[in-house]
Amino acid sequence: MKFLKTLFLVLSLLISTPSLAKNDKLNCDFVSYCFEKLPEIHVTLTPEQMMEYAQEGAVETLEALDLKENGDIKDIIQTAPTYKALCNELTQIYQSSSLPEKDLQTLYETFLSESIQLIDPHAAFHAPANLKKFLDQMNGNFEGLGILYQALGENTHGPFQVTYIFPSSSTLERGLQIDDIVTQVNDKACLELTTAEFQEIIKAHVGSLSLTVQRGDQTLEISGVLKKNLAFPRVQSQFITNDGLVYMQILSFSDTLHAEVAREIALLKKALSPFDIRGILLDLRGNGGGDLNAAIEMADLFLDQGLVTFTKDRKGSIKELRAKYPGELTSAPLIILINNSSASASEVFTGALQDHGRALVVGSPSYGKATVQQLWALPQDIGTVRITFSFYYRPTGQTPQLNGILPDIEIEQPGFKELVKKMRSQNPDAIFYEKDYENALHADPVPQNFEPTYQFRDIAKQRLASVQMREEFSEFEQKDIQLTKARDLLKLLTNTPLEPRHFQKAHYYPAPYHRLHINCDLWSEASAKENAFLVEFKFRDKSNDLYKTAGFMVGQELTLSLEKTPVQKYVEKQGHGSFFLDITVYQKTRATGEIRTYTHNTIVTF
Repeated sequence: MKFLKTLFLVLSLLISTPSLAKNDKLNCDFVSYCFEKLPEIHVTLTPEQMMEYAQEGAVETLEALDLKENGDIKDIIQTAPTYKALCNELTQIYQSSSLPEKDLQTLYETFLSESIQLIDPHAAFHAPANLKKFLDQMNGNFEGLGILYQALGENTHGPFQVTYIFPSSSTLERGLQIDDIVTQVNDKACLELTTAEFQEIIKAHVGSLSLTVQRGDQTLEISGVLKKNLAFPRVQSQFITNDGLVYMQILSFSDTLHAEVAREIALLKKALSPFDIRGILLDLRGNGGGDLNAAIEMADLFLDQGLVTFTKDRKGSIKELRAKYPGELTSAPLIILINNSSASASEVFTGALQDHGRALVVGSPSYGKATVQQLWALPQDIGTVRITFSFYYRPTGQTPQLNGILPDIEIEQPGFKELVKKMRSQNPDAIFYEKDYENALHADPVPQNFEPTYQFRDIAKQRLASVQMREEFSEFEQKDIQLTKARDLLKLLTNTPLEPRHFQKAHYYPAPYHRLHINCDLWSEASAKENAFLVEFKFRDKSNDLYKTAGFMVGQELTLSLEKTPVQKYVEKQGHGSFFLDITVYQKTRATGEIRTYTHNTIVTF
């Protein structure tokens, strides 16, 4: 956010403002002044367009404040010669209304908000009370349960499966686990709730919550869960293989992202030492962007030097943003996975690495937002305007604006095209891409003389052009086929055997629990009738075996208590670090006695 904070100051200093007394509130003069200044700041806005938006915003304001309007009032609004005249007419209408309280501050805030949001999809006016909430969301600070989850029902309805638990979450203290399915919150059945309604219940609730969860064939009550002020973890990583293939998911871009990723990479390298990272799959699906500077710093990790992006404002001024330092990860094969929800800063990052030839991009076309927003802080804390200041461009001079980033290898999202078709039949204005907005902005390319600095992308495309991909996938793999196929592509590029993945990420819960949790899809009610399952666990560090144990598998969740074992002692001595985990599952057919063996080797961090 350093970039935005600097700009608040710069814009506040550069733009002269009407004098306001120290305790003055937003007034009619200042509203008209804002409308006059916006065409000077916005990347494409004209005064004529701004007048149209102000007139339309005035009508929307009357409707929003439940003011009766008639044809005469509409004509007055439509024919007002200046912003000041328009504002005065709206004020007179408001003051002559029969409302019990005539709060002009509310009128002017509503008028600015309704007018400015018409300029483009990302322009907005933030009243002081709303700005902090917006900035907290940008910075990943919020109040909640500290879990990530996905809706399992139709049309975003529950139940909700837990996909991640923040380390500071109170749900972890109460025993909630990843892959638990939340079927009820307090007295509300999740089948009846959409994701938005589920979030609203959590947001509005005061005191402790009670969750009913399904874990395998168990139904559990987890009570006493409290909301907390939480910092959203933007980076999650795990080992695809224990010999150096890494999966990393980045959920948003912020001013702390570079440090978070650098720390995560250092931990991964430490766990692998003396070996190094052999390949990286970077998942940017659902990453809606954030801080532009964070995208530049992230690109700098993977590039030694060169142009990352450049911006162009309404005056045609071009500002280049470059990689400044030798990259830390410039040689390991890199695959970036994107989808229609990858936008803005994630498109800056992806487009730069694709143009430079440093990364192979897979998945589905991205969102297509290449506009840069700045915040114009108005004096006396009377509000802040978020305005589109410039367009950004790829190193080649192309722009993702409305075009998006096109993957080198497309991997379809199952059911996505059908969902788009269904949603648009119900609502023709449904938004899936930036270009779906009626007021989306257009940007022309800026031709550049640019040559890729790395050969990896071309070599990878050639190598994968004729390879044979797998067609059969395990139950877990089918749940996210985009990720599964992207993993396979990385394995093919690093000469790693393609094998079905029956195990999900292993989670170690330290004190006071000291237990291991991992899911395996080999067990099902049908397979259990025909087979018996025995599981062997082996824990080791880089040189010594720490602990071995075995048990029967009943259900897809493997939970192993490690209290009072050498693993607990090792974890407590190390404080933080990792260990190697080798799992062998023996599947014995009851009828014939035939034994099939499945192995899983990974690194578990703690």
